[in-house]
Amino acid sequence: MKKEASFTVSIQPKTVFIIRSCKTEIEPKAFSQECESLVGLTKYKKPAKREEAPEKADCLTVVSYLFKKTQALDIPLDWIGNMPRLLVEKGWQIEKIQRRSLKMGDLIFLGKRNNQIDHLAVALSAEKVFHVSWKTKGAAIEKIETLFSRYVQPKEIGLFLSSVDPRSVS
Repeated sequence: MKKEASFTVSIQPKTVFIIRSCKTEIEPKAFSQECESLVGLTKYKKPAKREEAPEKADCLTVVSYLFKKTQALDIPLDWIGNMPRLLVEKGWQIEKIQRRSLKMGDLIFLGKRNNQIDHLAVALSAEKVFHVSWKTKGAAIEKIETLFSRYVQPKEIGLFLSSVDPRSVS
């Protein structure tokens, strides 16, 4: 009897919600070089403290380290689900854009379920992202299609801004 191949079809979004700093223009060479240098160096650890980066980091800690080192921008560390709201409160812009319009430094918040935020990646281009996850065991540069085969984004901008990480509620 012939076995049928099983496969997963992921829906690749044409638009994405991003959070972008309006305070500085990303310096592409320094930013991309630092991302490349972290691949193979940074190992996944959750939760990771700021002072453990870049050797050990989770998705938020490594992005905070990256922006501090290359752009002199402080990204506050809090529970990942709270971050979109906190960044917007600090003057970052949230936008829904065409995926092909992604720019280096755009923050992409995602989750395993539609209304949950539990992961962060940073765009390097419209095709590639940098992130740290348990799946990659550390820092990785991947195609954006690979990222969206594992994660989804909330469907409405309001869900980003009203997001409260359940771990921060006592």
